[in-house]
Amino acid sequence: MTLKGHLDSVYSVAVSLDGSLIASASGDYTVRLWNTETGASVGAFEGHTNYAYTVCFSPDSSLVASGSRDASVRLWSTAPASTEPLGFRAAVSAVAVSSKWVAVGADDKTLALYAVADGVLARTINGHTDNVCAVAISADDTKVVSGAWDKTARIWSMSTGMLLHVLEGHADWVGCVGFSPDASLVVTGGDDHSVRLWRASDGRLLRELLGHTRFVEDVCFSLDAARVLSVGGDGVARVWVVADGKEEAHYPKNHVPSAVHGQFDLIKARWAFQSLVLAAEGTVSCTVDDVEPLGALWHQGALVVHRGAGGKSVGVWSA
Repeated sequence: MTLKGHLDSVYSVAVSLDGSLIASASGDYTVRLWNTETGASVGAFEGHTNYAYTVCFSPDSSLVASGSRDASVRLWSTAPASTEPLGFRAAVSAVAVSSKWVAVGADDKTLALYAVADGVLARTINGHTDNVCAVAISADDTKVVSGAWDKTARIWSMSTGMLLHVLEGHADWVGCVGFSPDASLVVTGGDDHSVRLWRASDGRLLRELLGHTRFVEDVCFSLDAARVLSVGGDGVARVWVVADGKEEAHYPKNHVPSAVHGQFDLIKARWAFQSLVLAAEGTVSCTVDDVEPLGALWHQGALVVHRGAGGKSVGVWSA
């Protein structure tokens, strides 16, 4: 299934937790919603005045947050309904949304927190010394973690904006972050090729997971928090055991069994190579060519792919 409608490159995609919707953000300044069953477009959100660069759903699937190079974030109702933008002084690099909060990382080194209920800026958090390029909110809405070009990740209190812990150790910028489902652990991935596990309560480094040969593009905990999946610019997906830090499996050239996908929640991966080939339980693989960078995510056995350089469509394949 190919979802056509964008007039420029698609930079980000997300799938709602209930599996009913796909959101895509594009260089044509729009965010589009798609029905996952039929592939029909069910909404086109217009309002950004520059590239829509990043997109995500709230946990209850009622809201979509989009960040843009026009220095704004917009909240959209999946009903749908138009909204006023949340304005920034700098281009938006990362956005995360929960049922209560929108967290925004920007090129001006700040992390901003907005209340979902009224869109009011709750606080602007300073502390990073370079662009904030990754954010994640804990499932209990008590903490937010940010990753930046300053080679650190930082854990902050959602209620006060207070810095709780600085996670230091990466030798290059931290491009992806995430909480475990119970918010007790944080995972980070860096341009130094490493994945790191941290204890959220005190910021202590627990494990350094080495194996990737290029930057780590995305990380995610399994639903039971027993494993971490990392995806690298080397084109390899790796599964790590949290308890001992050992690599359980890796899948070169992107042959990832569908049984693995079901262990993880909304695995998002941007792949920095020309061709994506995925095999699912011996079935014929699908190949997408002439794409760099490429974004993909798995949700309930379906592969969603977007073309990031010149491609204007979103593809969906069933596993």
